[in-house]
Amino acid sequence: MRFARSGLSEKLEAALRFSPDDIVLSFLHSSVLSGRDVLKLSKSRNIGIYFTIVSLVRLSEKVPDDASIGELNGKYKNDVLVCNATFSRVLNPLGIWKITGANFFLQN
Repeated sequence: MRFARSGLSEKLEAALRFSPDDIVLSFLHSSVLSGRDVLKLSKSRNIGIYFTIVSLVRLSEKVPDDASIGELNGKYKNDVLVCNATFSRVLNPLGIWKITGANFFLQN
């Protein structure tokens, strides 16, 4: 594994080893259309869309599958990993999907 930042804690490093089955909850956090003239999409070029997905990952068997956002940020906050991923795509002309940012953190 190549680390983007030095000083990664052992706890966070261990938490990054999860499977898709450990994801308890994901939701769309934000979305943005970007470009010079978004309202005239058919005539504009280089219009893009960006959106961020937040996922909460179970780090302990104590966290139930049906935990609410409130419980995951409260009662179970020390037992979940928070993951943010931002995706983007140029819409005009249609481009490929890209991951433009990702971060992971533990709540303390």
